[in-house]
Amino acid sequence: MLTLLQGKERSDLLLLRLAIAAKATAAPEARRWADDLGARFDAARLRGDTVHQKEEARYALALRFDATRALALAQQNFVVQREPADARMLLEAALAARQPTAAAPALRWLADSGIESQALQRLAQQLKGQP
Repeated sequence: MLTLLQGKERSDLLLLRLAIAAKATAAPEARRWADDLGARFDAARLRGDTVHQKEEARYALALRFDATRALALAQQNFVVQREPADARMLLEAALAARQPTAAAPALRWLADSGIESQALQRLAQQLKGQP
């Protein structure tokens, strides 16, 4: 994965994937890429740009281990973006933050949409098992 993504750091979305892959493989660039991405998200927020909240939530969860921040971003994102990837991010963040009730909008959407995703159903079941 690293070799496929290296050199594509200009794209925030690809940099996110690169930073996560680098962290998973303990690549020496992992911290620099994560810091660069964090600076980009900070700059976007200062501009009032909230387009990449799902990606910032993934960044907060996977690279900064900040489940509370990830959950807040995922919740804000789900208000305007309701695709399977957005639901997944909200479910994962709620699970990590141990706040199953925070995932209620995604769980309702999942039930109402009739979407058949094993990954989403598995996350929903894990949430239902949390106190």
